[in-house]
Amino acid sequence: NHNRHSVFHKAAVKGNIGVCHWVVDMSGIDPTPLLRPDKAGNSPSELARLEGHEDLSAYLGSVEAAFS
Repeated sequence: NHNRHSVFHKAAVKGNIGVCHWVVDMSGIDPTPLLRPDKAGNSPSELARLEGHEDLSAYLGSVEAAFS
Protein backbone atom coordinates (compact mmCIF):
# COMPACT_ATOMS: atom_id res chain seq x y z
CA ASN A 1 0.00 0.00 0.00
CA HIS A 2 1.01 3.67 0.11
CA ASN A 3 3.03 3.15 3.32
CA ARG A 4 4.65 0.01 1.85
CA HIS A 5 2.96 -2.17 4.45
CA SER A 6 2.86 -5.85 3.59
CA VAL A 7 0.90 -8.64 5.20
CA PHE A 8 3.74 -8.92 7.75
CA HIS A 9 3.50 -5.25 8.73
CA LYS A 10 -0.27 -5.50 9.21
CA ALA A 11 -0.04 -8.77 11.15
CA ALA A 12 2.76 -7.32 13.30
CA VAL A 13 0.66 -4.35 14.38
CA LYS A 14 -2.29 -6.62 15.24
CA GLY A 15 -0.13 -9.30 16.90
CA ASN A 16 -1.26 -12.04 14.52
CA ILE A 17 1.61 -14.53 14.59
CA GLY A 18 -0.55 -17.21 12.94
CA VAL A 19 -0.75 -15.24 9.70
CA CYS A 20 3.01 -14.77 9.71
CA HIS A 21 3.62 -18.49 10.26
CA TRP A 22 1.21 -19.34 7.44
CA VAL A 23 2.88 -17.00 4.94
CA VAL A 24 6.36 -18.29 5.81
CA ASP A 25 5.57 -22.00 6.22
CA MET A 26 2.55 -22.79 4.07
CA SER A 27 1.85 -20.22 1.37
CA GLY A 28 4.74 -20.91 -0.97
CA ILE A 29 5.24 -17.15 -1.29
CA ASP A 30 8.79 -15.78 -1.15
CA PRO A 31 8.60 -13.59 1.97
CA THR A 32 11.69 -11.51 1.13
CA PRO A 33 9.95 -8.51 -0.48
CA LEU A 34 7.26 -8.56 2.21
CA LEU A 35 9.85 -8.12 4.97
CA ARG A 36 11.29 -4.84 3.69
CA PRO A 37 10.95 -1.74 5.85
CA ASP A 38 7.99 0.55 5.27
CA LYS A 39 8.27 4.19 4.16
CA ALA A 40 9.09 5.22 7.74
CA GLY A 41 11.90 2.66 7.88
CA ASN A 42 10.10 0.22 10.20
CA SER A 43 10.52 -3.48 9.60
CA PRO A 44 7.69 -5.84 10.54
CA SER A 45 9.66 -7.00 13.60
CA GLU A 46 10.09 -3.40 14.73
CA LEU A 47 6.37 -2.69 14.38
CA ALA A 48 5.56 -5.81 16.43
CA ARG A 49 8.00 -4.67 19.12
CA LEU A 50 6.52 -1.17 19.20
CA GLU A 51 3.04 -2.67 19.70
CA GLY A 52 4.26 -4.87 22.57
CA HIS A 53 4.16 -8.18 20.70
CA GLU A 54 7.58 -9.40 21.83
CA ASP A 55 7.16 -13.04 20.71
CA LEU A 56 6.03 -11.96 17.27
CA SER A 57 8.85 -9.43 17.08
CA ALA A 58 11.39 -12.16 17.84
CA TYR A 59 9.85 -14.51 15.28
CA LEU A 60 9.76 -11.87 12.56
CA GLY A 61 13.33 -10.86 13.41
CA SER A 62 14.45 -14.45 12.86
CA VAL A 63 12.55 -14.61 9.55
CA GLU A 64 14.07 -11.29 8.46
CA ALA A 65 17.55 -12.60 9.29
CA ALA A 66 16.96 -15.89 7.48
CA PHE A 67 15.76 -14.21 4.29
CA SER A 68 18.13 -11.23 4.19
